[in-house]
Amino acid sequence: VVAGDHDNLPEALALVLKLQGELHVARLHAEDNAGAVAEVQRQQLEGNAGRVAELERDIERLELSALASTHTKGEMESLECEVAEGQDKLAQAHKDVAKAHD
Repeated sequence: VVAGDHDNLPEALALVLKLQGELHVARLHAEDNAGAVAEVQRQQLEGNAGRVAELERDIERLELSALASTHTKGEMESLECEVAEGQDKLAQAHKDVAKAHD
């Protein structure tokens, strides 16, 4: 629109209204996307918490199995390796949970 050119005023006004409508729609989409992202993060946190609990149970089971068993030395070493691996997975799961909270 050229200054002083009033013939283009209705056209310019229509363009402004159109752009305002598009901006409004874009804002609605952004709000929807933010809600979707929050829901995905919530689900990830729940999944990570479940994974941590599962790993803790596995470690406890392995520790009890190692304590209560009459396995040979080789079998005990294998169980200890499983416990160590479970603890590593648990530590990683705790890191994942902490990262998801950030």
